[in-house]
Amino acid sequence: MPGADPIECLERVELAPDAQLGTVLRATRALAAGEVVLRERPLVVYAGYTDLMRQVKRMPAKQIAELLGLLRDETMRAPLALEEARSVALPAVREAGGGIDMGVATKLVLLGSSHGFSMPDSPARGGKLVYDLSCMPDENQCRRGFMRLAGATALSCAPNCMRSACATLGYTTLIATRAIAAGEAITRSIVRLTDSTQVRRAELLTRQGHACACARCIAPDVGFGLPCFVECCRGTLAPLLPAVAACLNPDGHTYANKGAGEVTAWTWHCTRCALRLPGGAMLARLSPVTPLSQRLDALYAALSLNATQPCYAAPLAALLADTRRQLCATHIIALSALNLLATLYAAAAARFDDVAAARLADDDGRVITSRARVNALAAKTEMDALRVLECTPAGCDRGAECNAKHPIVAEPGIAHAVNAFKSLQYTSAAAAAEAPGAITTAAAAAAIAAARCPRLVPHLRRYAPVVAGFYGVHSDDAVDMAAALGMHLSRGDSPLCCANCAVAAPRGAAAAAAAVAAAAAAAAELKLCGGCRCVRYCGAACQRAHYARHHKHVCKRLAAVRAGCAAAVEFAARKGARGRGLSG
Repeated sequence: MPGADPIECLERVELAPDAQLGTVLRATRALAAGEVVLRERPLVVYAGYTDLMRQVKRMPAKQIAELLGLLRDETMRAPLALEEARSVALPAVREAGGGIDMGVATKLVLLGSSHGFSMPDSPARGGKLVYDLSCMPDENQCRRGFMRLAGATALSCAPNCMRSACATLGYTTLIATRAIAAGEAITRSIVRLTDSTQVRRAELLTRQGHACACARCIAPDVGFGLPCFVECCRGTLAPLLPAVAACLNPDGHTYANKGAGEVTAWTWHCTRCALRLPGGAMLARLSPVTPLSQRLDALYAALSLNATQPCYAAPLAALLADTRRQLCATHIIALSALNLLATLYAAAAARFDDVAAARLADDDGRVITSRARVNALAAKTEMDALRVLECTPAGCDRGAECNAKHPIVAEPGIAHAVNAFKSLQYTSAAAAAEAPGAITTAAAAAAIAAARCPRLVPHLRRYAPVVAGFYGVHSDDAVDMAAALGMHLSRGDSPLCCANCAVAAPRGAAAAAAAVAAAAAAAAELKLCGGCRCVRYCGAACQRAHYARHHKHVCKRLAAVRAGCAAAVEFAARKGARGRGLSG
């Protein structure tokens, strides 16, 4: 936003030297989960490397030097990254008309790979737009930007913060996903957190010139575990890779197709007993992995042709049960099956007029005839997948049955939490339709009972502040979750934004100076909804548009939550009363 401060919440972080990581960003005080760590406007925003080269040609030497100063030394030590960067930089320079030193152009491409943050040019409404949480380079995704401080965050496969490009338009916002202690390094990930240790190491080796050595990567990988055969142990034997092990073309599902020499270099550790086995002793025990992986690949291929065919739900459920029995509850095959199952359940509930025609079976084998039950299964399956995601970085092998409070996993944990919440809303609406006259609280109770997952609501409460931090406290998803769960999400230091168009009010030192120079700035203040006094609007036009689209369903509920007289949980959508105008 023109005139706004380029870096906000600066007092919460500082650049500090680290013996192993170089210069990193550290917290200067304790930060809670969901709290903003840093909000920063980029030095340069570009749409593709050709556009970046054109901008560089017009930049003063001082600004170019500042950009190149952001590049970490370890990135320059990656031979494959250098070779790939040169191949990308050469056509970009040619299309820009030349006149740029190839050494500088190559470094800028490397900078884009390691420090490029996606920067959308339109606001996200109700979570409809999903942006890359891990800063993985995707040249076709959207515009990208270079940051002064956010790029100094340390890399980790179990990060303590995530980034959002839609909480405040024009800024990159770093948000804590767990409690961060004062002095702790701020960490983020640039790889897919659901990948195996092998895949993540290979990705970082290619892009950064070194294999990851974070706490997760030097621990056994429970995402590819096998059952421990010690009597009464019930633990999981998980592979621990050597510190230098990395495969340039790793397989996504299984370790079984790796060469015997590679597997024998690993050691397998039980998560519960003291058993340690060399890789050679595990070769024969890897035999169940291949057929299970082939079954998953076949289902992926079938669903790629028809992603909403409910007849695949039974084979997926059977695959999930076999994987949990023959391998472990947190295996990547189990996680993939859960993701596919959740999609099928949600699609069946949405697209079949007669749910019984989908021929989905319940736990007792009976055909499901209730739309509320199908939506509840979708919610439970999303939450099961989320628990597997949380267990894997924590080294826990319990998966969906785990009761521990592991750190929040931003990617793709937020998507699972939002999907589970929406499925509960649909469950409640369907339950009310199937039992006309039921009061709202009864419909909410039916939603939770039908899901048969008593931990679901407490888990959603943990994710609500992080969802609000990612999409913005003003976003539809954050407001919906707060209203349904009876939570009051404090705006804190989040910018005041219109809930309809996401235009933010002036803020910061520059905004204060502008207000002094122009008295009309006071007229631009956003106005609170007169009913709930929880969301703000530019004016009456934005209020009417947003009320018709969304706010009428939650305004009365938000007002009751704010007054402290609301039911603890209420998932059913409510028809709100007429709008009550705006107030300052």
